[in-house]
Amino acid sequence: MTKHKHFLLVQGLLIIAYTFFLISILLRRHEALMIVGLTIKLIGTFVSYLNWKSKMLLVGLGLQIVSFVTVLILGNRLEGAGYAMIQFMEIQAMVLEGAYVSLALSDVILMYQSSRITQKASLVPVYRGLSLLALGIVVIDILGYSFLIPTVLIVMISVLEFASYFVYAVILFYEMIQYRKNIKFYA
Repeated sequence: MTKHKHFLLVQGLLIIAYTFFLISILLRRHEALMIVGLTIKLIGTFVSYLNWKSKMLLVGLGLQIVSFVTVLILGNRLEGAGYAMIQFMEIQAMVLEGAYVSLALSDVILMYQSSRITQKASLVPVYRGLSLLALGIVVIDILGYSFLIPTVLIVMISVLEFASYFVYAVILFYEMIQYRKNIKFYA
């Protein structure tokens, strides 16, 4: 597969993955849609790593795998461990928070990596701004989990997350269309 086809494949996979995330957020974190989106994102990150051999992408891929393993394996083990309901809920909250932070950090890495491989110099600050916004969401989420913060900030996490995913998917789509036009023009 050529670099052009890899670029378009990765862009397409990420657009589909983030579209699933957007729909999942609108449907109050629909689990099945989130899992499908995460799986597609994992495949897209893996294909991207194979093509660009970036250490950052390898870290992002590792964070996604850690999140999957944490939620699927540890989550299933917790259910059968016989904890009291309060203990179970506390441990489950910590596990899910760790998984969420891992996934959010992988989003930060993917958005930053997009700024490094973009074909348009004008999109570099946009991708980097989105990665900073995603990092800010992670920080707010960790603060919200660790300390008492105003409810407005907690609600804003979902709003900011939706906005960042939406903008990222739209920019990826725009760049993919522009890239395809340029390939046809120069072919």
